[in-house]
Amino acid sequence: MTKESMAAVPSASGLPAAGPAVTRQFLLSALKLPVQPLDFGADLDGDGRVDNRLGALISALRGSGLNLQATVDQAVRDGSALVLFTLMAEQSDLTVEQRADVAIVRALGTGEADPLATRVTLSGRLSGGRFTSESPEPGSDVITWSLELPLGPGLPAQLPVQWPGIEFTIDPTGTRLVGRLTGSLADSSAPTSLVPSLAAAFTLFISTSPDSRIARSIKALFDTGGCVNPDGTTAAAGNGRIDPCELTQSPLIRSLLAPDIQLRDAAGHYHPVPSGPQRDSLSLGFGITATTPNPT
Repeated sequence: MTKESMAAVPSASGLPAAGPAVTRQFLLSALKLPVQPLDFGADLDGDGRVDNRLGALISALRGSGLNLQATVDQAVRDGSALVLFTLMAEQSDLTVEQRADVAIVRALGTGEADPLATRVTLSGRLSGGRFTSESPEPGSDVITWSLELPLGPGLPAQLPVQWPGIEFTIDPTGTRLVGRLTGSLADSSAPTSLVPSLAAAFTLFISTSPDSRIARSIKALFDTGGCVNPDGTTAAAGNGRIDPCELTQSPLIRSLLAPDIQLRDAAGHYHPVPSGPQRDSLSLGFGITATTPNPT
């Protein structure tokens, strides 16, 4: 059974009790990783500065020669990393200023919503064909949506995105949207959700280009051994395989995955503190393009 969470201020969506006048679906066609550290980021804690700590990590890896975008593109093309966006608006004219909701859920390769995935609905405003979701109310319980990010071979990273946000513009034909997904990871979830996929990406690069400068650099930085993985296996130094524990013990990776914003109060509720000293979340942002599914 599909589980649904309501984000922002769902009780104030303003949509008619009988249902929205228009419901339009869009299927993810491109998920863009940041090239520069702040690409697709947003000011999540209200300090007037763009936040995207995960973008800084991805940008640093790109600068080192790791093309993670190619892996993501392939996963979207083969249908293993899809998202379905459903726009629900009061009026059929999407250029008219109005309240609207957008539901996001993982999609199957068929383009249909995964019935076992968590569905999150974000309320916001639509004006001139541009939708912007509203920030959660202070004191709100945590809202989490799982985004699959395929960085390497094997299972994709499962990112439990807390308090997700979305902003996009719909083209005049109403068949294509372009925008960004934002949110954050709780400090405790960032290593476990990202590190195994990163380790697989590093290992693949070493195996395919073992004599390259980048492969030698990866091995020098991370192929250090001397640690135990979560599954109980021991990492060996210099074997050309990067294990998750080798990344979690790396000062470089720990610094790049360190939380950069404070979003929670002591009870775990939404309470952003501009430039807060007790950083508890790692910010993230991705670019998205989605199109109306082809009729079957």
